[in-house]
Amino acid sequence: MTMVGTTDLNRPVRSRAAGPAGDDDSRREVVATSRAPRARGVPHAEIEPAGSSEGVAGDTVTVAVAVRVVLSGARIVAGADGANRRVNWATTLRGRPPAFEPRGGGELVLAPGATLESLYQADRALTIPRILEGLATAGAVGLVIPAPAPADAIVTSDRLGLPLIETPEGFSFVDADRSVISLVLDRRSEMQTRASALYRELAALAVEGQGVAAILSKAASATGHLAVLEDETFTVRGTGVPPGEVATDLPATLTSVEERGHLVAWLRTQTVNSTTPPSTPITASRWSKHRVVAPVFTGERLRGYVSFCGHTSRLGDFDLLAVSRTAAICALELSKEDAVLAAEQRAQGDLVDDLLRAAGDPELTARPAMRAGLSPTGSFGVVVIGFDTDVAPAEATNLTASLHRMLRDRGIPALCRTGTTEVIVICEVAAGTTGVGGVAHDASTIDTSLRTIAKVIHETAATRLGQTATGAGLSQPHSPLGRLPDAIREAREAWRIGRRVHGAGHLTPYADLRLDRVLYALRDAPELRQFCDQSLGALIEYDRRTSQNLVATLEAFFACHGNLSQTAVRLQLHRNSLLYRIGRIQEVGAIDLEDPETRLALQVALKARRLLIPL
Repeated sequence: MTMVGTTDLNRPVRSRAAGPAGDDDSRREVVATSRAPRARGVPHAEIEPAGSSEGVAGDTVTVAVAVRVVLSGARIVAGADGANRRVNWATTLRGRPPAFEPRGGGELVLAPGATLESLYQADRALTIPRILEGLATAGAVGLVIPAPAPADAIVTSDRLGLPLIETPEGFSFVDADRSVISLVLDRRSEMQTRASALYRELAALAVEGQGVAAILSKAASATGHLAVLEDETFTVRGTGVPPGEVATDLPATLTSVEERGHLVAWLRTQTVNSTTPPSTPITASRWSKHRVVAPVFTGERLRGYVSFCGHTSRLGDFDLLAVSRTAAICALELSKEDAVLAAEQRAQGDLVDDLLRAAGDPELTARPAMRAGLSPTGSFGVVVIGFDTDVAPAEATNLTASLHRMLRDRGIPALCRTGTTEVIVICEVAAGTTGVGGVAHDASTIDTSLRTIAKVIHETAATRLGQTATGAGLSQPHSPLGRLPDAIREAREAWRIGRRVHGAGHLTPYADLRLDRVLYALRDAPELRQFCDQSLGALIEYDRRTSQNLVATLEAFFACHGNLSQTAVRLQLHRNSLLYRIGRIQEVGAIDLEDPETRLALQVALKARRLLIPL
């Protein structure tokens, strides 16, 4: 039968006198009515569509498996590149358009000879090559026809990579339809049974309190794939390695920036709940692997992603189910962690209050310090995470939990307390005569260690809440713990001064402020404001009237230590333009920039002005 084959499968039958439709018109109509649904904005190369040849394994019903197992005597005569495409269903073409009704992609389509003849008689445009093109557009994975296959259909099948399957004489298309569907359903049932058994095993580990590490290890053992849990910022929280394998030299992060965008876009198209999260195949380019991934939700909050990583040929439909079940158990485990951390946060807040009340009394300080795991006589510092913008209480609580977990994992003794506008973190950097880890310390070592810890704390907070929303202040190292009120005051002042000096989102060590902190202590003194007005008032008023930015020019001049060339580059001015401004500054302000006392007074006034301007 050589007259069969186009794609205009979903177009109503036209009058025979109208003649066949044009190629472009036919194809557009089929694609518009038959396209399998996809995630909006997600490139096909990243989130694989139903029926993809990627990510299949022995538990998956592919075109090749269907031909071998249930299509007795049939053979793939063209389009063999698509033989490993996943079969999700089987359907038989109808004898009149619309002949094919998509079911979401992955259909193996059967076309008996009588059906093909009927379609051709209804519309001469419906030849087998055109049918193949329409099925490819609609997401089908193969076409089964009676032998012999037309030569032009073989060429089209190879070009599309859509398998064309030829059946022998006497082949029952009705039985084949039923057999393929039964095979798909039987495999799904088997996989559901295996996935349910895995879910029960993982749930038992969660009930026993084995933790996320044990859950991932069991999942890796059951699937034979590397199991990875990332948090909502795509930081790897844990891995599970299959028996007999060793995970070494893996990058610190699994998901690339591009893959994160694809995942987020895909997730927007899904209906999600914590007990049956969706799953999808995706690449893991940083680890040179493929993977299947499922989101982890506690309530309506996204907590991260679970991935099974491996080679494409080993990832199958069971893994899609298994990663979903593993994500559901991880959600339960994280909910338990949340409850424990919430209790710990309340207890830690109470301990901070106890330490503040006992300040100055070594005996009273010792008891809450020991309960907190801190040395009463050790060296410590305080980091205050200040919220430069409004932060919801739940977000602040989650941030504190993340900081507590991060510090615990790094082996740093610490206390955290959540407030309405800040999070206080008390970090021990040296107990007795040794630092964290038992290394002997001196003042320089303690300061360096404290700054390193503070930087990690601030980066964690900025990642969680956004860089511009999160500033931080760091106290100087203190000892003993009875000096906690002084350390908290320094950290708060460092944050507040840092907002004015550096802007939002910066970590400011108190020890680096020097003159700024002296001026900040005098901020309410009328003499300081009077001093600023006398030193800069004329320039400020001139800028207000003319927008000449003389004050900003003066600040840049001092920042460049009076070097005119560097100042001109900094302000992106011609040197002559800068010289003109310098002249105007001296004239308007009645000042002599060559006089050391005047230069000192102006620099102090500029610093004080930043501390006096309302935020």
